[in-house]
Amino acid sequence: MNEVPLGRFDIYALALPRGHGFGDQLPHEAWETDDGKALAIITRHTDHGDLGLIVMRRRTDGVWATTCDLLGLVDADAARDRARVELREGEPPEPVPPGVQRRTALYDLEGREPSETFKMLTANSHRNVAWLLNQLYLSLPRPDRNWAADCQTENFHTRLWEAQLLASFREQGLLVTQPCESPDFLIENRKGGTAWVEAVTANPQARFEPVGAIPSSQPEQNEELFFGAAALRFAKTIGSKLQRRYADMDHVAGHPFAIALEDFHAPSSMVWSREALLGYLYGFGAEAIEVDGKRVAAGYEVDRLLGSSQFPAGMFRDEAHAELSAVIFTNACALSKFNRAALTRGMQSHVGRYVRYGRFYDRNPGALDGIPFCLDVLSHEYRALWPQGWEPWCAELEVFHNPFARHPLPTQLLPEASHWLEIDGAMDCRHYYDTGILWSRSLIMAADDPMPTYETLPAWFDPRVRNKRSFTEIVDNIAQVGLKRPITVTRRVEADGPFYDLVCGQGRLEAYQELGQIEVPALVVLADPEDCLIASLVENCARRQHSAIDLLQDIGGMRKRGHSLPQIARKTGLTLEYVSGVGRLLEKGEQRLLRSVEARTIPLSVAVDIAEAEDHDVQRALQLAYEKGTLRGRKLMAAKRIVEERRRRGKHLRQQTGKPPVNQKLSPAALIRAYQEDVDRKRGLIRRANVARDRLLLVTEALRRLSLSEQFTALIEDEGLGTMPENLALHLDRMEASS
Repeated sequence: MNEVPLGRFDIYALALPRGHGFGDQLPHEAWETDDGKALAIITRHTDHGDLGLIVMRRRTDGVWATTCDLLGLVDADAARDRARVELREGEPPEPVPPGVQRRTALYDLEGREPSETFKMLTANSHRNVAWLLNQLYLSLPRPDRNWAADCQTENFHTRLWEAQLLASFREQGLLVTQPCESPDFLIENRKGGTAWVEAVTANPQARFEPVGAIPSSQPEQNEELFFGAAALRFAKTIGSKLQRRYADMDHVAGHPFAIALEDFHAPSSMVWSREALLGYLYGFGAEAIEVDGKRVAAGYEVDRLLGSSQFPAGMFRDEAHAELSAVIFTNACALSKFNRAALTRGMQSHVGRYVRYGRFYDRNPGALDGIPFCLDVLSHEYRALWPQGWEPWCAELEVFHNPFARHPLPTQLLPEASHWLEIDGAMDCRHYYDTGILWSRSLIMAADDPMPTYETLPAWFDPRVRNKRSFTEIVDNIAQVGLKRPITVTRRVEADGPFYDLVCGQGRLEAYQELGQIEVPALVVLADPEDCLIASLVENCARRQHSAIDLLQDIGGMRKRGHSLPQIARKTGLTLEYVSGVGRLLEKGEQRLLRSVEARTIPLSVAVDIAEAEDHDVQRALQLAYEKGTLRGRKLMAAKRIVEERRRRGKHLRQQTGKPPVNQKLSPAALIRAYQEDVDRKRGLIRRANVARDRLLLVTEALRRLSLSEQFTALIEDEGLGTMPENLALHLDRMEASS
């Protein structure tokens, strides 16, 4: 038998009824047969160290069957000996039990014509997706009879969403069953909390082919984003499910009921549509206003969605839909999510480089824009975003709670999701992971392609705000330093001419028009129409997106060629302060800091202070930046990570190879460390929560007793403090009534 790599064990464990929820009997070692059709998990109790053994063997239809689950083994050697026996190396698979529906093979088309999306699973770039989707399909407790057929054809995304939900639930240690045809899932934790979940997808009015479809862009108007077509599509999708009255079914009544909604109403719409879900559920939107010279977010409420239907907004603003406890959503149910999940867990990469870019949540109060990122999925920097060392299934999972729910969904039931709650009339989002993904997309690149940065990605790669911003930057640059390169045109001879056809330079031409110019410098070429089209195509195909380091190195090159700092600033359109700072970082070889400056993670002035500080003074530089207000909140945390990375790996950036990380063996020490860290972290959370609770009880009890003292009350009234906050007064009254 062979040790199972840690990442693959993480996937196999999702087939267990409680997934990763081992309780106090944590995994200690994992072994598999040579053919990979039997798995043994040796467990150890966290307190007294007793050993146990769980063995799973494949059935003839590929589903895992638990054939052994025992405790009380003497020692590790005895556990391994018993595992060898129970694995039954070389024996035939387990039979499908009588009365149990045989699982249809996911890749047996049975004469059906597969969808283009399903066909993609045969490509090298999606081999990991195919393997992982099949593992989750075989892990479902009791899927529909037509699950495989739906997945192969037009309902691929619906089944993909169900598979991802299973992984997200069992990753959190939930017991997931499918005891009834509807709703789709019953989830339970070890403390007795339960909920029923119905999975649904928001689909387009007219079907489109997802493969090759041009991604949709975020609506430009704020009202359209929150209350437009996407919100209306969500309203109709949720409404159609509620009409089936799941909450009134005998087996659901008395339990929380949630709808797990995923958005496929337009190509890549889930990237930007979560605002529409907020708009429909809570009837509020947010817009940017200027206060004291600063852009801040301001909320506003509406009672109707846009459009002629005048559909009501604010489903969760009253008791009309108290039967719905919550809506579960993610902005990352896609093939790319499955690819990243496999790669970060050590599966073999079949492409050169896999890049994820987008924006992290900026959790500073009033923040409007997320924090940009662009990372190689196989890099240590990406995998270190999460404590597991790989991308969790719940990384983007969000739960929108109904404050008027008849049976509220406990947050403890989905502890690793982000929860939107109404607290004292205001919306609050509580996150589990330090890293939250506002939106993202993925790129597959060749191994020798330069690693891009967020700023060097083409403008249309950003579905939310990049197009307008990038064009504005072009316009501003031309206004300040002029046109560096004329557009290219060819003359077209006609009776009323001359006329000119544009060959290259559409963006520069539109920028000149934006500036109100009626003339633009141009090169006129004489060529056949075919040659002009080829020239335009070749320029677009050959255009190379240089990395931030390459672009900033040009400043150093200009200095070496004898240009002064003011000359460089004038030629590049950058400020003299920026050019001077970049030059100092280049002189010191600070490539890592330069990349962070270009990505706007660290201000240039702070990067220069760090570069010029001795090792023991770097923390002092961060402290000064915090005191000045240039580094706060999320940016301060990012800066600390970059400084630590610089200390461990040096100033220079190493060339990315695109090779996957070597699979880690599931040694006893590795298993104990991984799961013990998780247990310690959760115990720490509980301990801090208990301390906070005790302190609050102490404070409220002290206030209650002081409020009963006439001497104290008179003293307070003498100071003009005769009243207290209404909520606090109500709480003290309740305490007094219960005492």
